[in-house]
Amino acid sequence: MGSAPNTAATATVAHPAAQGFVQALGVFVDTMIVCSTTAFTILLSGTFDPANPTAIVGASLTQAAVTQEFGTGGQWFMTAIVFAFAFSSVLGNYAYAEINLSYLNANKGALLLFRLTALLAVLAGSITELPLVWAIADVAMGVMTLVNIVAIVALSRWVIVVLADYERALMVGREPLFDAAKCSGLPRPPPDFAW
Repeated sequence: MGSAPNTAATATVAHPAAQGFVQALGVFVDTMIVCSTTAFTILLSGTFDPANPTAIVGASLTQAAVTQEFGTGGQWFMTAIVFAFAFSSVLGNYAYAEINLSYLNANKGALLLFRLTALLAVLAGSITELPLVWAIADVAMGVMTLVNIVAIVALSRWVIVVLADYERALMVGREPLFDAAKCSGLPRPPPDFAW
């Protein structure tokens, strides 16, 4: 969806391709290991009923499956995990947005307005019916994903150039160190721009 690149962009690494590989590993672990483990736990527990797919949904379905397999300790474990995930997501996404606004030179009034909007969104999300909250979140995630796809397509030619530079360094047996000035195919920054 494009939220993790906000964090990756702040990393200090010798070559941006190295951070790209770390991010790819994170996506693999999250998607292939965590999500697959969750799906197998749900399917093997028998809590999902294909005849009545809306009986238990979302995090409640996962919590019911873990409780079925591991007892009440699993229920408390899932409660703690869901809380930690929700809390860290709110803080993380807030930090991403505020840092991006600061990067865009938002004034104090705009930052205050954003902070108040974020607080109101958290309050509204905590008192609104869960299906509506999930529907709004799904639409927001869909919009974020579409924006991210456009950015990926627009930046892909430069990603290929940076990856080729990284692979060239590895092929000659040296540590890949990124120097944008020596990497042909990248756009030239303005003279006063600091990498």
